[in-house]
Amino acid sequence: MQGDRSVYLDRSVKFTFSNPPLVITSFTISTKTPSKDQKVTFTATYTGGTAPFNCVFRFGDEESQSVKGNNGSCSVSHDYDYTGTFTATVLVVGASTSDRVSAKLTLTSQSDPVTPLSQISTASSSSEDD
Repeated sequence: MQGDRSVYLDRSVKFTFSNPPLVITSFTISTKTPSKDQKVTFTATYTGGTAPFNCVFRFGDEESQSVKGNNGSCSVSHDYDYTGTFTATVLVVGASTSDRVSAKLTLTSQSDPVTPLSQISTASSSSEDD
């Protein structure tokens, strides 16, 4: 029978809950409008939960990075290869079954800044026929 599920009396499932519960207190980026290829730092801070903690950062550009949390914080650096608007997320996971929280933020990667013509110095040479 398709979709049939069974319960086995000889198997147990254990759920654990943290008190206080795991909460992300902030999720920040060093700049919300980085230039393309500029390194930016993402930082998540959290309280509660049960150690150890792992933080998974997804940058919205199909790249991700996982780091261990340390003293209620985790940070990573990343650069965007393309311009555009991206939604970055962080997932913080602790040791208890209930320790799984996430946060997101939006940023816009821009092209390299354009230098105004008035700020470009040019070397001129002149030749005079004698």
